[in-house]
Amino acid sequence: MAVILVLALAPTVQAAEYPNPSVLATTDYVKSKLNDPNTVLLDVRDAADYEEGHIPGAVNLGGKAWKVLRDSTARVYTVTAEDAALLGDAGISDTNEIIVYGALEKKPYHFTVAYWILEYLGAKNVKFYPGGIDEWVREGNEVKTGVETRPPTTFNLNTHSDRIVSTDWLIKNYNSPSVYVIDVRTPKEYSGKDCKAIRCGHIPGAHNIDTKHTLYNRTTWQLLPVDDLLKNYADVPKDKDLVLHCQTATRTSYTYFVLRLLGYDADRIKIYDDSWRVWGSRQDTPIENEQWYNFAALNKEVKKIKDVQSLATQALVGVEEAKAGVDEAKAGVEEAKKVAEETKGEAIQAATQEISPQIEESLSAAQNALEAANTVAAEKAGRGQVFGAYVLAILAIVVAVARRS
Repeated sequence: MAVILVLALAPTVQAAEYPNPSVLATTDYVKSKLNDPNTVLLDVRDAADYEEGHIPGAVNLGGKAWKVLRDSTARVYTVTAEDAALLGDAGISDTNEIIVYGALEKKPYHFTVAYWILEYLGAKNVKFYPGGIDEWVREGNEVKTGVETRPPTTFNLNTHSDRIVSTDWLIKNYNSPSVYVIDVRTPKEYSGKDCKAIRCGHIPGAHNIDTKHTLYNRTTWQLLPVDDLLKNYADVPKDKDLVLHCQTATRTSYTYFVLRLLGYDADRIKIYDDSWRVWGSRQDTPIENEQWYNFAALNKEVKKIKDVQSLATQALVGVEEAKAGVDEAKAGVEEAKKVAEETKGEAIQAATQEISPQIEESLSAAQNALEAANTVAAEKAGRGQVFGAYVLAILAIVVAVARRS
């Protein structure tokens, strides 16, 4: 409930406030484009989330776009014919207006990966809708469920290959006066304290502008107001090549979008796609404040894990043995039930034979009581005495019957 309230109070982004509003889509703008056949709404969330509820007319690439559009096993993003085919099959052309959106959540930079890749591939008119599905729903707009499709088309690749730089290029150019390296990782990663490679620290001269603390509100996940963004990027020059990197070139995509929004030239914003996962793992890369990964501590943690695994294995063996014992006990119970069923008839017969003499004796006593009553009646000829004798006889019969049952 608290999260919903926070989202409800989050301000709506106004495109006109930004130096380059052409790359930003607001809720009103999205509404105005719902019936435009040249506009594609691209929902870059997981397919299941998309099917549960999306903006009317939106399409999905069959999964999280930041994974679908990238080869996570490759060090450098490589554009292939499959990328163009994937977009074309989804009904997306390079000439369409493409509005990319996701959701307001802890890692909003996942949703901007598709934005910068589409521009890299040569899409001519790409916008990002920061509020995403959450802002759309919050403002009372209609959502659709299931899967929607567009007629297949052709996405013609016009790759801007100079917008991605390699490790070798950066080794040669990181200290060039025309290059301005922006490290968008956290301060702890930048300093080497949060080590996620063999060697840690930062590229010499790199400027640390953390994506998580300088671009969006960490409570609402909404894009910061233009004044805050301009302040946070006031020292970033527009006359140099800006090289952005993080750990895996994912957070950089949000910084890329914001720089475009603030009026920086797309051709001068370059993504170091190898990022620190490669820079920190090579031995020929210069590193400032260099620290090495603590393998001794890692080995201790690995040993702890192995110890836990050993205990878990022993516990599992104990569980299996206990289960076997339970199964044996169950089998014993079933066998006892079977024996009881087989012997029940015999037990009843034996019990009957045991009490039969007692029943015969009781009946005999009752018969004797009746005969005695008749004798008394004849001798006394008194109604009261006859009645009393009969009562005695009846009581004797009742007792006999009770014992028989």
